Amino acid sequence: MDKKELTDLMAAAAEDAVVFAQQQFQLALDYTVESVSTVDKLINDLAVRHRQKALPDAEIFTLSNIFGAYIGQIFLQTIGGDWSYQQADEQAPFVTLNYGNHEYPFASVVYHKLVVNTDVRLREYLRLAITNSTQ
Repeated sequence: MDKKELTDLMAAAAEDAVVFAQQQFQLALDYTVESVSTVDKLINDLAVRHRQKALPDAEIFTLSNIFGAYIGQIFLQTIGGDWSYQQADEQAPFVTLNYGNHEYPFASVVYHKLVVNTDVRLREYLRLAITNSTQ
């Protein structure tokens, strides 16, 4: 996958997150840093559902990727950077957003919040990523 294809894919995935939030939760996402607080709440709700009745792996993967893309697009609009498809482990490739010497695995952070630890704060992670990238 070339750089433009990946960039387009991630932009489309972010838009899927906006549509999902509106259709499934009646929540509006507007590509602002502040809107990531809404994503935090939405993922918390999904995590509760997951604990009550396990969500299918494919759904968890999709949710992690679309909301990771959404947060990444906010970072791109705020700071810049490039999406990168990581294939070090051929069995588990993943996407990061790279800026300078930093790699931000936004989808992995969403996955961790959804499946492992709802105390993870996506907005705080984004804030720290922006701060680290501007120092």
